[in-house]
Amino acid sequence: SGLAVLGACAVFIAYEWLSSRAAIAGRLQIMSEVIADQSTAAVDFLDEKVAAAILRSLKADRQIEVAAVYTRGGRVFARYVREGADPARIPGRPGGDGLIFEGGDLLIFHPIRSDAERIGTLHLRSDMSEVGQRLRFDLLMVGLVLLAAAGSVLLLSRRLGRTITEPVLHLAGVV
Repeated sequence: SGLAVLGACAVFIAYEWLSSRAAIAGRLQIMSEVIADQSTAAVDFLDEKVAAAILRSLKADRQIEVAAVYTRGGRVFARYVREGADPARIPGRPGGDGLIFEGGDLLIFHPIRSDAERIGTLHLRSDMSEVGQRLRFDLLMVGLVLLAAAGSVLLLSRRLGRTITEPVLHLAGVV
């Protein structure tokens, strides 16, 4: 019983970890599309103040550590660094478009387009601490479920054991 419950809990934790990562990646993908669309005019007209103001709106999401807007040539045009984060975590040049899981962080590079032309790149770096917090909570819940299951099995086996063994012991004594 314990092994069955442990196996089920392990599958649950693996599913929860993978689905949490996918949910955060999806949320970050949508956020990057919105921020990239908002940044188009600022990059088009080389307005660093507007681009920086757009990136500062990311402070509402505590998961975002750093963000940067790069020009077409790959130069950092505007940046955002969460309070307490290391500004050196902003890459000097943009990476390839897409999502990358790197050292406990999720990085995204998203194109900034004006009409069909690429005019820059948006970079977001999100820490995955939310996934770690959920995983720790899930492990705590799994531990509690295992303790409850073990306690239930011990209680039931003692009661049922007496019901079965007492008549057998009585029969053996008579024989």
